[in-house]
Amino acid sequence: MKKINKIILIGLYLFSLFLGVVTAVEFGNLFVDTFLISYQSKEITVLSSESRYRDMNSVLVIIDNELMKFSLAPGYVQVEDNSKYLAHVFVKSKIVIPVEGPLK
Repeated sequence: MKKINKIILIGLYLFSLFLGVVTAVEFGNLFVDTFLISYQSKEITVLSSESRYRDMNSVLVIIDNELMKFSLAPGYVQVEDNSKYLAHVFVKSKIVIPVEGPLK
């Protein structure tokens, strides 16, 4: 019985350590994007979008002739497929915020 409790505690410890590392990496990327690099305003072409969560979509975009997958910032879920937008792009965080569009 003591051995099972020890195994469970070690498993919980490793899981919490893993979550801590993932959270730290994501926070670091967001910090670098926000304060050090800042966003880049670019023209993007949205090829397709798919719903990941209720308020967040994942989009397949072309930026500077490169095919990339980004997340739309929460609340920015209304984009049209095969349309061009002027957007703020946070490269390290993989977040895009459409500012103007669809463009002609």
